[in-house]
Amino acid sequence: MSLDRTQLISIALNYWQSFKDYSQDPSPEDQRRFEVIKQKLQGHDRWLAFQKELKGELTEFDIGDYTGPGPCFCCVAYPRSSSRPQPDLRWVVVGCVSFLAPVYIVYGVQFDYSNSERIFKKLAFWPLPPEIQAAADTIARRIEATFAVTALPHELAELRVPLYVQFTEPPETTLFHALFLDSPENLP
Repeated sequence: MSLDRTQLISIALNYWQSFKDYSQDPSPEDQRRFEVIKQKLQGHDRWLAFQKELKGELTEFDIGDYTGPGPCFCCVAYPRSSSRPQPDLRWVVVGCVSFLAPVYIVYGVQFDYSNSERIFKKLAFWPLPPEIQAAADTIARRIEATFAVTALPHELAELRVPLYVQFTEPPETTLFHALFLDSPENLP
């Protein structure tokens, strides 16, 4: 089932506030979001099984679970280190399935490595760099087959929404933040 722009914004408005709330009490939006997250996390075993199958297909990557910081299942594919030296700049692939809407997204994050320290360099929703496109396609294909969700179009992912999502505030907040993660570059 593919949702249009208006439907996706309506979903986001149901789970996030459009004003800054300084109270300590959960808002009705928070309560709805917490309930959905609680319900969806009951399917975490299915997500872990998905990642195990993904490891069999992406043998040149280490697959890690990053579910928890946002209203989505999230996995990260790191290129496996080999005996040859790694470049200073390295891409990882991230796949997320939203808890709030029947959509997913796959994106890339580039890191710079200085000694043993990893430093965020660049975020890419589209187009993805050629060195991670095949892995991103595999993750997308497996997500669609396993969870019966559709890809969130990149133009909608980057659509600005007037919502307060964790530490992201208007005018910076996008539909991506509301449906997936508020800090897509902040990975383990």
